[in-house]
Amino acid sequence: MKQRRNRLTLLIIAISSSLSVTEAVKFPFQNGIQVDGGQLRVGESSLLTCNFIKWKQETISKVIWSLGYTQKPGVNTNFFVSNFETGEKEVPTSSYFSVDPSSSGEKEVSLMLNDNREDRVNICCKVVAVRDSGYGMLKRDEREKCVPFPVVTGSRIDPQINFYVQRSQLRVGDPLHYECQLEEGGDTTQLVIFMNGNEIDRSRRYERNIRSNITVQEHHFRQSTSGSLTIECSAVMNGRVVAKEEYKVNRDNTPVQSTRRPFTNQQPRKARFYADPQFHGNHGKIPCHSYILVEDGSLTQDKKTIITGSIPSNILEYIPNVRTIGNRHESAEEAIQILNVLGYNGYRVVGMGNNLNRLTWTLEREYFEFHQNDDIHH
Repeated sequence: MKQRRNRLTLLIIAISSSLSVTEAVKFPFQNGIQVDGGQLRVGESSLLTCNFIKWKQETISKVIWSLGYTQKPGVNTNFFVSNFETGEKEVPTSSYFSVDPSSSGEKEVSLMLNDNREDRVNICCKVVAVRDSGYGMLKRDEREKCVPFPVVTGSRIDPQINFYVQRSQLRVGDPLHYECQLEEGGDTTQLVIFMNGNEIDRSRRYERNIRSNITVQEHHFRQSTSGSLTIECSAVMNGRVVAKEEYKVNRDNTPVQSTRRPFTNQQPRKARFYADPQFHGNHGKIPCHSYILVEDGSLTQDKKTIITGSIPSNILEYIPNVRTIGNRHESAEEAIQILNVLGYNGYRVVGMGNNLNRLTWTLEREYFEFHQNDDIHH
């Protein structure tokens, strides 16, 4: 009996040891620590991000930030400590650097170097966690990531953007295609798209390109006294617009020449008219579907699930805490809950992939809103 007990104890210890290796705080192989623009600029605040990944069994106790110079190898100075349990922020006083605690938090810290004593500085992020093995055993765990960053002097170059709009004249129901690309600027610079002063799209962090389209509606032209609409791309850094480009899109009032013929199975359908009821009049038995993308955000900082695509309003009402900008919908609900809601309302998964470490699903649904009186839904 005693031998059996000893074997069980050894088994539990072996399992616990295995878990400590496989389920400890981790850092990605690349970009474990990121800084705006990839460098630290003397006399200017830079936002540093510690991209650690924790497991469900772990509770983060605190994150300790430190820096060191090559002149003193192995000697690091703490410059910020974020205590997760109490929310307390520890900011040491130093003539070499300064930290803005109001702009610093659990994974981020705003650091400004006051001199350029060396052309490179080593930034370290140490994560202290407590892990529950599941057998009533709590274990303290520490993981540290250090990354060297260049130190530069002189004024920062403001971001530069390239903004492109495909057409300068559109009709109601036409898609307005746009693309905005960040040429210069740091990782914290966001691209924001406005139509007639209203935000319709926004890039995620570290994205340097935003490209999409929006279907032009009658009210878009009515919002302007000139009868045209204005689409604008702004580069926003730390809440300040640092670059902006805009286009005027005029209404196309030329007479429409009808070229419609009786529908046959060989007649192509133009996808750009999918949201216009008049083009859904006679599909015969050809399938008629709509598609959306669902992205899991459980491993990102904001923990948001993102849905891209047009969703009927009666289905969107089932998704709690949703924020909609154009055809982009964000929700704090987990991706599995969103998929269940969409599945209940007729969507089915037809593809899955990975986009910047975010699991992405393609969902399909029969587009029957325009065919509710048909004998056969497609």
